[in-house]
Amino acid sequence: MNYKNIRDYLHLLLLILSCLGLGYGYYYELKPLSYNIPITDYGKFYQANRCFYTGKQIYSATIVHQRTKPHLKKLAVSLNPPFFTILTAFLGRLSYHLSFYTWSLMSLGCGIISLFIISKTLFPNTNLLHHLINLFAFFIYFPTFSCLHYGQITLFLLLFLTLAWYAARQKKIQLASILLGIATNIKLFVALFAVYFFMQKQWRALIVFISTIVLCAILALVCTGPAAYSHYYQALSTIKWFSSSWNVSLYGFLVRLFGGLAEGNHAVLSAPRYVLTSIFSLGSISILMLLGLSLRIQTSIEPISTDLKFSAILIAMLLLSPLGWLYYFPLLLIPGMSLCNAVKHGYRPVLISSSLLVILFISSIPLVMFRPINITAEHAHAIFFGSSLFSAALLALLALIFFLIKTLGRTKPVLNQLPSHGLCLLALMASLSPSVVGIVQSVRSMAHNAAKEIHNYTIIHNPCP
Repeated sequence: MNYKNIRDYLHLLLLILSCLGLGYGYYYELKPLSYNIPITDYGKFYQANRCFYTGKQIYSATIVHQRTKPHLKKLAVSLNPPFFTILTAFLGRLSYHLSFYTWSLMSLGCGIISLFIISKTLFPNTNLLHHLINLFAFFIYFPTFSCLHYGQITLFLLLFLTLAWYAARQKKIQLASILLGIATNIKLFVALFAVYFFMQKQWRALIVFISTIVLCAILALVCTGPAAYSHYYQALSTIKWFSSSWNVSLYGFLVRLFGGLAEGNHAVLSAPRYVLTSIFSLGSISILMLLGLSLRIQTSIEPISTDLKFSAILIAMLLLSPLGWLYYFPLLLIPGMSLCNAVKHGYRPVLISSSLLVILFISSIPLVMFRPINITAEHAHAIFFGSSLFSAALLALLALIFFLIKTLGRTKPVLNQLPSHGLCLLALMASLSPSVVGIVQSVRSMAHNAAKEIHNYTIIHNPCP
């Protein structure tokens, strides 16, 4: 056995131990959350599933009993479409503790499968060591950690988007449209893919996409009743947390800047409501125009062009959706890996690599969640500029993809400028260093307060009033 083999085995052993350590940290983070409904968003999803089985309205508010204080606490309802409740209804049969762990394992599985599909498709010669590096980097990324902490649907949605991307890459465009139609009934912002089919004149795929959305909605309508959609619309209309520091969308940026009607946040600049609406409209139109130009550009460099155009839609989704939360950033796995694939083929290696590392570093910063009522004059500017970094990272990523699509057919690959694997690994770890700090702090805090959190609330009191 030569030195290189020994070194590779040591690297593999170190990486396996790191993955096990990360898994141990995840367990300590999730354990108290499996008993404490108010902390996670999954408690709302679980409430909807429980009510579905008992024949109650799935958008009934969750009621929990706080043991340390003599009163009940009413929580917000789920903001997912009724179809999502149909897909995950079986989780309502379980106790909350078991249901939360099942959902967390499902999310982890969806994330791992998605990462494996993307890695094997774009980098077919990747060995076990590189697969483990990708796995470790993806799950130590703070937004990935956050989506599991809150029990969010990001990784579940990522699997549908990954399968759709893979189908589009294989020229199975109608299969991709079906998968995206299902995904739209999980999160409405996926409907932006209608622009993808329209601008590329994929009329049959567009019809299939719309038909799938309608059929899934009809299925949910039959299972949950017409009142469910009425209550769902009412739930969406009562949202008062657009200015939360975790909202990285264009609308979130503007509400933090100018203030919201019912947000309660301190605005950086006071302005009438029409100013916010006008700027949001102009900004949305500008992003859609940039998106349209990207999709209309014809190039023979396939399938890299398909990867980049699909990626452009994913980024625009988070920018244009009024609720583009930071924990949706794991969906950017497809754009990130697609850009890495472009680097592998020699397209703008220095520009793309350096830009990706900066964007990764910014989006890894463990931003503290400030709700609108907590954004006061004392720290409004700091929260505004801190949150704006994430919005700027999304815009920079979209601009980078547009630039690459525009120059793809005009630029000759430059393979002699590719960075070494060792340098890439060091740069990747440096970019993820804020995530490591955030995860360690979160796990330590959760472990310290575990006993208090576990015994603070009963599971559900009067679940479906």
